[in-house]
Amino acid sequence: MTENSDNASSAAIDTKRRNRNRVFLVALVVLGMMPLFAAIVMYYGAGDRISGAQTNSGALLSPPGDFSELSLTDGGAPASVEGPRLWRLVLVMDSDCDDACLEQVTLLRQLHLLLGRDSDRIARLAALPPGFNRATRAALSEAFPRMELLDAPAELLSLAVTGRRLAGGNDPSFETGLPEHGLLVIDPLGNVVMLHSWDQIGPPLLGDLRRLLRLSNIG
Repeated sequence: MTENSDNASSAAIDTKRRNRNRVFLVALVVLGMMPLFAAIVMYYGAGDRISGAQTNSGALLSPPGDFSELSLTDGGAPASVEGPRLWRLVLVMDSDCDDACLEQVTLLRQLHLLLGRDSDRIARLAALPPGFNRATRAALSEAFPRMELLDAPAELLSLAVTGRRLAGGNDPSFETGLPEHGLLVIDPLGNVVMLHSWDQIGPPLLGDLRRLLRLSNIG
């Protein structure tokens, strides 16, 4: 009788230990997945449907676009995201880049530097539309050697967002129509995830980039 009782007690203890270990394992898995869940919320805009939860300044593309669909070319060849896994900032410019335009290009470079050690995770690209001034292009190439200059189709922003919803964002221009120029954020896998207006190239963009880089474990 005593032996049976001891066996029953031992079995009960083993069952409790197994259950406790399972709970601990599940908790570890949940904690490990939390950054991924946060990234998904940031990427796909679930946060803008929760009152007070929106934190992004730029508008999220839902669903995300594809870099290859932007039809950007480099020397006549299709541009790609092959190579190092980097976040890419595509500065969509109009055909007339005046002094105010050049100031924003300079500001984007300064924001890149402000990212500190994370700056190596970012690449800057300029999408130049048909008819872009050749002299201005040469000046950009000389003044911003780390910024890749690509040829872009007309109405690039329209091409980028067609069939997609712009989720969130705190620029009123997103509610009245697409801006003529702006900035697209491309993740290291080639997904077009965010749109910023020209005026958001500054603290709003910097805040979004820092948040994305903190959440991201790709690139």
